Amino acid sequence: MDEGRCVGILPEGSRGAGDAAAVSSGVAWLALISGAPVVPVAVPGTRISGEHRDAIPRPGRVFHVAFDTPQTYRRLPSAPGRVSMDTAAEAIRRQLSGHVRGSVALTGRRLPAADTRDDNRLAAYPEGTDDE
Repeated sequence: MDEGRCVGILPEGSRGAGDAAAVSSGVAWLALISGAPVVPVAVPGTRISGEHRDAIPRPGRVFHVAFDTPQTYRRLPSAPGRVSMDTAAEAIRRQLSGHVRGSVALTGRRLPAADTRDDNRLAAYPEGTDDE
């Protein structure tokens, strides 16, 4: 980052469910300390229902990479650092979550169900196809 290069961070902590329901505060801390913009990225189609979260997509899998608007976060005036960090983390989560929902709607690629027998989590997302 000191050299002005990009740094990729998975704010969910790892390959999670993909819905950005929770994010680590580390990305917020880094954004606040560095002043670097945060660019939300959604990649629908990297994992399909029934696959283990550590599964690597097979060659030929179609997925989409969608970038959202960069956002810069600043420490809140006269607020403790932890409050600024938590506030920024929640703002990042909301932006990323909305971006994921929009990307799912645009591409038709559904997020993988946490369990193949339980698609309730996907109710908020439009119907689509899971390509293998």
